[in-house]
Amino acid sequence: MRGIISPIDSTTQEEQSDRLHLESQVERAFFEAGKALIELRDRRLYRFTHKTFDRYCLDRFGYNRSCYYQLVDAAVVVDNLQKCPQFVDILPTAKGQVRPMTKLEPQEQQEVWLKTVELANYTH
Repeated sequence: MRGIISPIDSTTQEEQSDRLHLESQVERAFFEAGKALIELRDRRLYRFTHKTFDRYCLDRFGYNRSCYYQLVDAAVVVDNLQKCPQFVDILPTAKGQVRPMTKLEPQEQQEVWLKTVELANYTH
């Protein structure tokens, strides 16, 4: 196992807590990016520098239309999943995990994610 080191006894509880928090932020990065893009688009905050949101995303982030739509769609799905109490700690960590659910209704998204978690035999 390359790149994995055994736990160091001197690791403090605070350091472990910080690591878990930061790992969670990395896992949720696609969600945060999608939420930010939604706000930038909906509030038209791009208009100060660009005529279109498409051009803004391409120039500022290197995102073509397909890329930013995937992030926005993924953020919407995660928002819908967060409304279901069973998923508080069991949310997607990558946009690819929610991509197949983007065309489903919110209730169906929750049902599909619940089944996915069950099939993964997730125990928390």
